Amino acid sequence: MKFNNRIFNFSAWLALLTLIFFPGKVITEVVTRTEYGYPIRFFVRYHEYEITDSKWFANSISLQILYYFIDVLIIYCVICLILFIKQWMKSEAKSNE
Repeated sequence: MKFNNRIFNFSAWLALLTLIFFPGKVITEVVTRTEYGYPIRFFVRYHEYEITDSKWFANSISLQILYYFIDVLIIYCVICLILFIKQWMKSEAKSNE
């Protein structure tokens, strides 16, 4: 199967949009944090209750790049599978006529 850049680009954007459209999972073990992303959670925001001198938002987040690329590959494979099944069903319908 040939690698499709358009589908890969779409799946990368779709993985980023899961941060906005899918609810986060709040974990209260050890450190309270909220994890975002689907199907694998790759963006973590830590909730610090102590007052720190830093006003930066990036001070309390973690972006796990490997998990993000695994998400992109999963979404890419699902889209390719859907397109393959669609093409196969179309060719089957055409051959039955």
